[in-house]
Amino acid sequence: MGESRNTVSKTKKSAQTQARIISSYLSLMQEKHFEKITVKEVVDKANITRGTFYLYFNDIYEMQQYIEDELLAHFNSFCLDVQEPSCALQCNLTDWGFSLNPPAALMRWFEYCKQHGEAIKALLGSYGDPYFVIKLRNQMRVFVNQLMDKDNMPHDQLREYYLETFVELNFLLARQWLNESSESSLTIERMTTILNTIRVGANTLSYFERKQNK
Repeated sequence: MGESRNTVSKTKKSAQTQARIISSYLSLMQEKHFEKITVKEVVDKANITRGTFYLYFNDIYEMQQYIEDELLAHFNSFCLDVQEPSCALQCNLTDWGFSLNPPAALMRWFEYCKQHGEAIKALLGSYGDPYFVIKLRNQMRVFVNQLMDKDNMPHDQLREYYLETFVELNFLLARQWLNESSESSLTIERMTTILNTIRVGANTLSYFERKQNK
């Protein structure tokens, strides 16, 4: 029993050390490009030895890849693999009685950013990895397409333009939100409401264009 507790304690300490190493690295990324950060800078900031660093990562690039893989995997499980009920926006457009309340799924992007605030802020910043941003943006396109499918928005040219606009707005708002102090930043609900204005506008325009073309 004592040995089991000891193992848990060591595992917890190990996870805390790894988290401290990653946090120190992300903090340095606020000041310089990730490819120019050295192991020495990381261990000095984390207040550990080089030997301790190498217990977790072979080099900076492996650590960067680990962080990115974890973030992308969590985006998949947290945003893409969750089944949300359809809000059926189209059903109510005929009498202008649709609700402006955003679907719960729309909040997930900001909840995800909040959970990984330090990492997302660094990786989406000026010194982050542009290839990671491309990968995350591609996953965001899948996420937004899922929302549009639930709204029954047709796969036409209008949808493609709104898709790109919506994806870019997600990233733009996330960057601004994460760079604000907690006292001045909007709530997740308010941020989602801003995004939802684009969603409502897209569906409204799409509905009336289809009605005119009948």
